[in-house]
Amino acid sequence: MKFRIFLVVASCVVSLITGFVISRSGSSTEAVGARAKPLIDLSMDTLKEERWQGDRDLFVTRARELGADVLVQSANSDDTRQISDVQALISRRRHGESG
Repeated sequence: MKFRIFLVVASCVVSLITGFVISRSGSSTEAVGARAKPLIDLSMDTLKEERWQGDRDLFVTRARELGADVLVQSANSDDTRQISDVQALISRRRHGESG
């Protein structure tokens, strides 16, 4: 039992030290501060049918209610295009770009 308590305390101390180091370096907080709202990328196969348009609208509305922005991309039933769109979204995120 004492060993478990030691592990919990040690974990908390490591977390605090990590948070302190990150906050002092400013590297991760700059990326967070650059965009106040989270950005959700939503890739959809198609928006040709009313059903998918409704799903998109519900998703975007709820995300905005929760304080996020949404970028929706439709591939118009083209699997290759959808894969390309998703790869572009991932690449853009890796390079620190947003919406």
